[in-house]
Amino acid sequence: MKLFITSIVILLLLFSLRETLAETEIIETENQDADSYEQALKDRLISLARNGDAVNFRFNKTGYAFRINEKYAHEFTISQNETFSTPPDNHGSIQYTLTTIDSESVTLQYESYFDHRSFGPDQITIDRGIFKLPYTGSVD
Repeated sequence: MKLFITSIVILLLLFSLRETLAETEIIETENQDADSYEQALKDRLISLARNGDAVNFRFNKTGYAFRINEKYAHEFTISQNETFSTPPDNHGSIQYTLTTIDSESVTLQYESYFDHRSFGPDQITIDRGIFKLPYTGSVD
């Protein structure tokens, strides 16, 4: 009888640990959020101007500063293949890479990461995509 009860306790313990031991589901998508990220940048953008082989971004100061080269700024100049990102937090972030500098616009590639686990679902979503932003004016 003691062996039977021990076996049941072990089975119950294993059954309850099954949820804990389950792997986190990683969901990867492409361009799913490109429109919303493009619009979010446009909504905050004061000016976007070509500056030689680089591009100057100037955002309003009502929102967060972007992380660029381990510092935070609302205005910065970057060259092709350089990155900037949203400030990291406990759940997610977005990193933008300047991939192309054209005569009328820039192309940004992004990778967003969101960890849903503290909200219930045992999943992480990663979205990668690309969009263009047109220049808005010249650098002051």
